[in-house]
Amino acid sequence: MKRIEIKSVLIVLTASLLMLGGCRENQTQRRETIPFVRQIAVDSSGTFSLVRNYDETGSAGSVALFGSPKSVLRLVRAFMESDIYDNIDGKDKKDGLPDFAGEVFHVCMDPLYTPYSHFLSSDPDSLRELTVRCILQSLDTLSYTDSFDPESVVPKTRSKVVVLSSPLQAEFGRFDVDTLFKMADKRISLIDPVDALLESVSAETPRHLLVVTSDPVAADTAFASVTKRLAPGSTLDIMPYPEVGLDLRACIRNYSTLGKSYPVTELLLDEDAEVIEQLSETLRQIRDDVAEGDEILRRGISQDFKIVNQTDALVRSCYSLLRRENRFTHDIAYPKALYYQVEESILGEPVLVRVSDRYISSTSSRMKEIQAQISH
Repeated sequence: MKRIEIKSVLIVLTASLLMLGGCRENQTQRRETIPFVRQIAVDSSGTFSLVRNYDETGSAGSVALFGSPKSVLRLVRAFMESDIYDNIDGKDKKDGLPDFAGEVFHVCMDPLYTPYSHFLSSDPDSLRELTVRCILQSLDTLSYTDSFDPESVVPKTRSKVVVLSSPLQAEFGRFDVDTLFKMADKRISLIDPVDALLESVSAETPRHLLVVTSDPVAADTAFASVTKRLAPGSTLDIMPYPEVGLDLRACIRNYSTLGKSYPVTELLLDEDAEVIEQLSETLRQIRDDVAEGDEILRRGISQDFKIVNQTDALVRSCYSLLRRENRFTHDIAYPKALYYQVEESILGEPVLVRVSDRYISSTSSRMKEIQAQISH
């Protein structure tokens, strides 16, 4: 890279950091991005060109799903089977057609670094860097068939939208991702669990959220600043998933033991709950005073109380973005999924490896069967 080009990039970097630092009047110290981002800005290998060439308005490209194998396999199934909306007018009404017709999903499984909660006690900045790397991998047009063979490259479609399944990645890495894209005067279409969950929560009146999670420590970090984004007086409490199974009546009773004088307005499930229908039925029973004690439990929830699970929130958020910005492919075809796995290269860096059928887990294989059925 020529000296004048490096100087220009550094000027953009400095301006971006100053702008980001001044976004919040109450912020006494400017937050700095990680060295990895600054390195990319002056990288002569062309990595920064992936960001500069990102098309923030086009409809071409895939939807990348990043996270643990379990979470992204669950996500891709929800995306491909989703029929929540009318494909013509976008209203909440099933029409018998996949909501994401014509879209291609890149399922990026990360068994190498997950669970990301281990970064909390070791090196949070490494999680920030890993998140930036995930985004760059999604924008790349190459992947590998063998992580130890740099020549084993295979073509890959650029992603137009990236969905992070882990709220921790967003909490630690989103600032750095946004900073990197601001350097190129771009805005990445990035969807994360916390933002997606909050899209269903009113910011006009105080809300009292209860997050039920399998990882309370990670959730406490990821949701730490949520109440600052809601109306004054809002609260958030975290409760671990019970070992005997999730029961709505037990959740409300346990919440009341915390000494709260206000009712729960939203129950947020940071993992997909396979018992959503059962929870909804229990909610109906509580409101209809079916069982003894339901009248007392009813006082523990608001009149507009609702249950929101992370997977459903991510699906809805992605659909809303694609429709609002007119970025659907509009192809007349069923959605398709391609599978990748994060592995360590011979240089010790994470790379995306295209995963063949024989290495796919049983859950992923089931998804391929579904794809084959609906394609015929």
